[in-house]
Amino acid sequence: MNRFLTLTTAVLVCIFLSCGEDTPPASSEANITSFSLAGVSGSISGSSITLSVPYGTDISSLSPQITNSPKSTITPAAGTSRDFSSPVTYVVTAEDGTTTTSYTITVTILDPDQVVISRFEVEGSESVDIDESAKTITINVNEGSNVTQLTPKVTTIPADASVTPATGAANDFSSAVKYNVKAGSKSQDYTVSINFLPIGFDPETVVDWFQADVASGTLEPELGAEGDNERGFSLNSTHVYVADKGDGVIYFWENDGSSASASSLKDDNSVISGGTFVLADVIATENGILGSNMSLDGSAFKVYRWNDNDSNAELILSYPATRDGENIRLGDNFNFHGDPQGEGTLYATPSFTTKDNYVLVWNLENGQVVNAENPDIITFEDINDTNKIGNYGFVEPVNDGDKHYLLVNAAQITPTLYSTDGTTRHTQISSEAIIVRAMGGKIFEFNQKRYLALATVGTEGANTRDAGVWIYDISGDSLIEEFDSFTDENVAEKLVYSNSFGQNININQAGDLDIYINEEEGAFYALVGAANNGFRIIKAVKAK
Repeated sequence: MNRFLTLTTAVLVCIFLSCGEDTPPASSEANITSFSLAGVSGSISGSSITLSVPYGTDISSLSPQITNSPKSTITPAAGTSRDFSSPVTYVVTAEDGTTTTSYTITVTILDPDQVVISRFEVEGSESVDIDESAKTITINVNEGSNVTQLTPKVTTIPADASVTPATGAANDFSSAVKYNVKAGSKSQDYTVSINFLPIGFDPETVVDWFQADVASGTLEPELGAEGDNERGFSLNSTHVYVADKGDGVIYFWENDGSSASASSLKDDNSVISGGTFVLADVIATENGILGSNMSLDGSAFKVYRWNDNDSNAELILSYPATRDGENIRLGDNFNFHGDPQGEGTLYATPSFTTKDNYVLVWNLENGQVVNAENPDIITFEDINDTNKIGNYGFVEPVNDGDKHYLLVNAAQITPTLYSTDGTTRHTQISSEAIIVRAMGGKIFEFNQKRYLALATVGTEGANTRDAGVWIYDISGDSLIEEFDSFTDENVAEKLVYSNSFGQNININQAGDLDIYINEEEGAFYALVGAANNGFRIIKAVKAK
């Protein structure tokens, strides 16, 4: 199933049509949360913002840096040059279009003989706020940062003023530190303290953004609670897509509320054909959609591309699903990284073969598969007849600083890190900590934290379990060490969020997980789907 992660700043502010009466109301927040001018941060009190700038600063044409409430707008726009010689006004309008807040900004130029700390720079901090009126300096660092050996660089007015403690000297800021700046007979004290900024997301504020599942009674009519038809699930900044093997189409829903039913990707030229399932998986990117069939009878494994929702399918790969004279099962899941109309890499892992121990890799250049007949083959060490990858195999490149791995996860193998050539298995999460058939492992970073997301896919035979998404905090220094640290005893502590949406029997164990991160909005969207249970999208925002 799809595992493509779009790290884009395109805005996902539309509302999925199926939310109905549960659609979150438009925000009424209309605030300025930070305001700085000429490198000096303003002090916000109610709707008044005041700040003092060094003597000699020309305030007749300055462009402020402003942060305002998410989804709100500000007039004039941040960055617009203005004359601050007299008080000026900014108006913030909330997302709801009606709530407004008017702010008055007053700028004072310091006396020429006044001694001040005009800049206080700390490596590793997110920002530093100087409140000249209160004579306080706040160092903003991420939660968990070590603040016992910080070495601030201090700039003063006048430039030759002395500073105690000295600029560049290491200090322990576990508690407030007094700084003194002195020039001649003039002297001024500042109190410097730490403000820890929350990182990651707040599980308490996660919302069900789009429900189309059995558990909530919102299953879309195009999908079904029986038949294991929906198998592949994906989303990008504007749509959600589902590959339905029963109907042989890829459905998509616009998330602007303009339509009450799904549309389907086009095949007016009858390009799509063949395979045990004519369409079994889908991958959505910001520059096109990919879909595949599933073959287990030796017929061709095929991958199709749609340039957008209005274009017709085109065949970009047809590969015989055989190896060493045996039929192999390809297309339960395929994975893609890159631009489907440019350069990228496509991964497909076979299942139900003698040894489910390898992945086929195709490369795209200028939107064309350049090794269609001879894919690269990466064979994974220590996988054998009894320790198989299993169906719905998923292989994805992941990085940990300057270290590079392949993440392998499927129905019969818990998340495992391999070397990029497959010859070294670095670590595998214990099946006592995370059950087999928790699939689609996705490692992603959000607001200075790293997470592992997994999908469970519903009841199988006598095994009753929920379909849902599980998100674990793996924010340690080493990805390998974090995987090694999972045990049955501590896994509950690592689990920061879960969301279940059904227990319907899922004979095929078909399930999928996709993550879309919207940096501009400060949110991520997790899509999880399972055959016979439908799908659900959750929205999580930065911790505040």
